[in-house]
Amino acid sequence: MKNVYLGREPIIDANSTLCAYEVLYKDNQQQNIDSTRYTSASVISNVLNKFGTQSLLGERRAFIKIDETFLLDDLILSIPSEFFIFSIIESVKMSEQVIQRIKLLNSQNYQLAIDDIILNEKIFERYQSILKEVSFIKIFTHNLESNATNLIEKLKLKNIKIVAINIHTLNLYSSAKSLGCDLFQGYCFTKPKILENFKYEPSQAKVLKLYNLLIKDT
Repeated sequence: MKNVYLGREPIIDANSTLCAYEVLYKDNQQQNIDSTRYTSASVISNVLNKFGTQSLLGERRAFIKIDETFLLDDLILSIPSEFFIFSIIESVKMSEQVIQRIKLLNSQNYQLAIDDIILNEKIFERYQSILKEVSFIKIFTHNLESNATNLIEKLKLKNIKIVAINIHTLNLYSSAKSLGCDLFQGYCFTKPKILENFKYEPSQAKVLKLYNLLIKDT
């Protein structure tokens, strides 16, 4: 029987307190974690049904990358809101349909993030219509424009937490803190822990819907 592998990377605050995880999919134990593979339903199903939220996450949430297809699928509304932060990848266009889905998710207490961006005026304007619905923005802290600090301050005034990603050195960590970032993620702190369990192939949609019914004690 084939196994399934998940990569779990911690996200900490400026006091080195563990605040959340990012959970990513791996095809095998040797392969590097592929952050460009957005198998959202598979990751979420394995977190809920195979590894278990308590053993994998404890009392914390997991950032899960999602693409436009997953965002607009009604399956997402079947997922318990208390375990995950849906991290919307940069390729998702801010169409009216996407904006309305984001507003709906926020109204139903789902936490949302904008995933892995280089913050500048153009990007800031691109997401202006959904900033009220977003709780986190994950940014690269290298090659930032001179006004990045001002943009970060504007986002924080909207109660958005800034997550500095790819923090692989102490210099990057120091720079991210000076920019006003709230949370930090990268190999500077620890490499992702690889978790292994048996793989199974039921319909991911049916598994997630069944889990949702059980947790609501239908």
